[in-house]
Amino acid sequence: MGSEISGLIHELLADPHPLKHLRRAQGILRLEQKYDRSRLSRAIAQAKSNCSSISCQTLEKLLKNESHWAHSDDRDRPVSRNDNENLRGADLYLH
Repeated sequence: MGSEISGLIHELLADPHPLKHLRRAQGILRLEQKYDRSRLSRAIAQAKSNCSSISCQTLEKLLKNESHWAHSDDRDRPVSRNDNENLRGADLYLH
């Protein structure tokens, strides 16, 4: 079991009421059987950075749509006008 996966399971079961999160923990372990461990670990890390509460449905959606978040480095890159011909400069609007 990967460190992200075991960390999330321990977080869920460390709650004062662990039975409340037992089904969620079992669902995450089932996802580990269905998907590659490294992909699941990356999905958990992505969910931790973007979601307040992590559910199995959230993780499964992330795993199915991994191509959307796998290249998150591209989102941080500023867009230049040369990248897109539809972006116009400020000189068009200043008279």
